[in-house]
Amino acid sequence: MGVPRLSVWLRTEECKPFTIRRPGLDYVVVRNCMGDEITRVTVPVGESHVELEVPPGCYIVQGHVCEPGINDFTDKAIVIAGCNQELCVDLIVPRVRTCVRQGINAMLREAITARVPQNDLRVFSRTMLVAGGISPEEMIADVQGNITAVKEIKEANEVLKEYQTTLKTLRL
Repeated sequence: MGVPRLSVWLRTEECKPFTIRRPGLDYVVVRNCMGDEITRVTVPVGESHVELEVPPGCYIVQGHVCEPGINDFTDKAIVIAGCNQELCVDLIVPRVRTCVRQGINAMLREAITARVPQNDLRVFSRTMLVAGGISPEEMIADVQGNITAVKEIKEANEVLKEYQTTLKTLRL
């Protein structure tokens, strides 16, 4: 019996290879499904992928990339690796802009649940938009689109209220 071999690729949001441009803390980590780290491999400058061997099993693979304008962590992938298999894993390296657009509603929801004062929520949301290069008008339009999408779904009333609260916060 042989060990599985993983070829892990870092990719842009357009699915092109994402090449590490500067030295830093750039690596791929493989964890078992209980979250225990199995291995960590550095991605060298000038490279877009690494190859590694793991014991047969089920794993969660994620990358960490320190480059300007992107989120530090890649998306995750689940890999089921059998004996002697050669597997390709593609990890998207999201831009900060994408992370803000996809995450601001959840972050505001949790901050509101934690009773963060309204003024702090306003400062937080404005800071996130600036960091993501997103105008308030653009984010408001996105949230309004989400409201329209869930408005007619009776079971989505809680989600609708969350989006309405996000919209109110963005308009302050």
